Amino acid sequence: MDPMVSFPHMLTPVPRELVTTGGDGVRVGSVAVSADDRCATAAAVLAGLPTAPGGSPVSVVVGLEPGGPAEGYRLVVSGSEVTITGSDPAGAFYGAQTLLGLAADGVLPPVTVADWPQLRWRGTIEGFYGPPWSHADRLAHLEFAGRHKLNTYVYAPKDDPYHRRQWRDPYPAAELDRIGELAAAARRSHVRFVFSVSPGLSMVYSDPAEVDLLVAKLAQVRDAGVEDVALLFDDIPADLPHSADRAAFGAAPGSSARAHAAVCRAVIDRLGLDRPLIMVPTDYAGTSATPHRELLAAELPADVLVWWTGRDIVVGDITRAEIDAAARSYGHELLLWDNFPVNDFDFPRLFLGPLLGRTTELAGAPLAGITANPMPHEAASRIAVATVAEWAWNPASYDADAAHERALSAVGASAAVRTLAGACASWPPSAPQDPQLSALTEAALGGSPAAVEELRDRFTAMVAAAPADDRMPRDDTAPDYNAAVPEHADTPHAGAVPAVDLRERRVSVPAHRVGSLPTGAGSTYQQPATDDAAPQGKPRPDSAAPQDGNGTSLDGPTPQDATAPDGDHMPLHGTAPGGDRAPAVDLHERRVSVPAHRVGSLPTGAGSTYQQPSTPTTAAAAESADERQRQEADAAARLAHAEQQPADAAAPVDERRRSAARMEREVGPWLVALADTGRAGLAALAALSPSAGERERRAAAEALAVAEAHEQHNVLRDVVPPFVQAVLAR
Repeated sequence: MDPMVSFPHMLTPVPRELVTTGGDGVRVGSVAVSADDRCATAAAVLAGLPTAPGGSPVSVVVGLEPGGPAEGYRLVVSGSEVTITGSDPAGAFYGAQTLLGLAADGVLPPVTVADWPQLRWRGTIEGFYGPPWSHADRLAHLEFAGRHKLNTYVYAPKDDPYHRRQWRDPYPAAELDRIGELAAAARRSHVRFVFSVSPGLSMVYSDPAEVDLLVAKLAQVRDAGVEDVALLFDDIPADLPHSADRAAFGAAPGSSARAHAAVCRAVIDRLGLDRPLIMVPTDYAGTSATPHRELLAAELPADVLVWWTGRDIVVGDITRAEIDAAARSYGHELLLWDNFPVNDFDFPRLFLGPLLGRTTELAGAPLAGITANPMPHEAASRIAVATVAEWAWNPASYDADAAHERALSAVGASAAVRTLAGACASWPPSAPQDPQLSALTEAALGGSPAAVEELRDRFTAMVAAAPADDRMPRDDTAPDYNAAVPEHADTPHAGAVPAVDLRERRVSVPAHRVGSLPTGAGSTYQQPATDDAAPQGKPRPDSAAPQDGNGTSLDGPTPQDATAPDGDHMPLHGTAPGGDRAPAVDLHERRVSVPAHRVGSLPTGAGSTYQQPSTPTTAAAAESADERQRQEADAAARLAHAEQQPADAAAPVDERRRSAARMEREVGPWLVALADTGRAGLAALAALSPSAGERERRAAAEALAVAEAHEQHNVLRDVVPPFVQAVLAR
């Protein structure tokens, strides 16, 4: 029997070896756990083992047997007796998580499992530009990481001022307490909490006082319970901007690597680090040798891990040959900073598909592991991140489609979210959106009745994905959600959810940010203060500029360059990491504010792929757009309220229910956009009929205008609107 046929949903990552031993499963009535003192975290997991009515007592013994693969375990279920033997406490913890997945329905199957990971470092890096995760998001993510056998989380939010712009300043007490709480939560889930600091925008590397401030900053968080630290020198000038540094380290190409290596050595020595330091070089993409990398190889301590993003910043695939070549160029073992499923280069898009294109040939590779860079939407990112966990655990057996299905089940994805995930599964960003749907539209335009019927089914499913309020009549008797949702409800974004007056059916922030903005009511995401390194009045060059509801930058033109603190010119859109020339990009034409570090990694050349559709000019379209915004706000509030309701005690895994509620709240506006896109598709099919007249064509045009009004929520924008336009042009 294929064990994955019997237990497909909750076992993720898939164990390396799972053998069913025959016989019937045992219904769990009660659980008695006997655990080695060093396996307390595993025992805590087993306290949540699901039970079933009429079940029998089950005994679970948890112990350690050193000598096996790190983080490995052996699990044996024999009748009502279970043994979990870990190579170390982390292995025992993962064995307990596997048992939890096997018994998701309260029945323990008779199995023997032997399991261990391929990669030593497996996790995520909160390293995107834009609104950072909330504290509650991070706590939830750490628990999720432990369940999926991810062992690393890197704290690196670009828009935490104390991480980057104000790196010299110690954290205020309240913020430091939160960092300590995160570090403690990470330990409970056997996750390395890696605190990173990014001083490169303004640090004078040769100044001992600056080094003192950096060491003090890291010592502060270590005193709060952080054990692992990292230094980030990404997205800064390739050349040393300060004259004092040029005098100390040289002005030749790549000399900044010598300065960065010196800072790394100082941090290791003065903090007495006994765990590997991780660093991001300024030259972090590509596979070829460069002066920067040659200096790093010569001067960086041998045990420092070097982050690398692939041959480019955002990539569709990574080969073993590329890993080997990059490791040779750096002279160090690599840690993959995988810019997947991050969307900070195109916020209107979601990436809800599986990890694709990563080599499975990693035996003996100079790759320590992977940290995936997620989206600002923590719950929605879980679908993709769960597939990253599968690849990192056992790359040789990774099956993207199967991993995606398990991920959707593990996060409790509803039918609506599954439909949305299917529409948002393409990767890399330059890949066609839903090639199968695109092929169907072409076939339908060519006269294929079968394609028309299949399209009708697809579009109908898209319409059905709309949040419940999107299908309800809009009248004054609709439920008043304000009465049920306190202004400061204890949601995962407590204190961050803007006040939404649903009785007036309006929202004061862009709809896609409802429930996820870090600022108060009445304003969009606030741009941090201007850096000293940038001319007054210009936004920071290392950040995405905020936009209003129409996608227009609130901070004026995105700068093409800035001025270094001592007056040196700092080109931002010139030579990309690795020496490649970034293409010229007219950000005003594009109408999407793009972080400078993403220029050169967008899917196509200047200004073509991500053009926002023009705003409908008809009064009907404008009214429909306003109504859609009201519906999006209603949907967000309804889902936030639902999330606060007590979990069903009979649910086998309450966390799946909570995760599903959070996910639907995050992607609610995209579900509305998906439904409107489906309506436009159905209207186009009606207009495509030989018996169609002006009425059907007018209805299709109006439906298209409504769908295209979702400028901030890109769902199949490259597929369905062109199909409708082609129908109308016939």
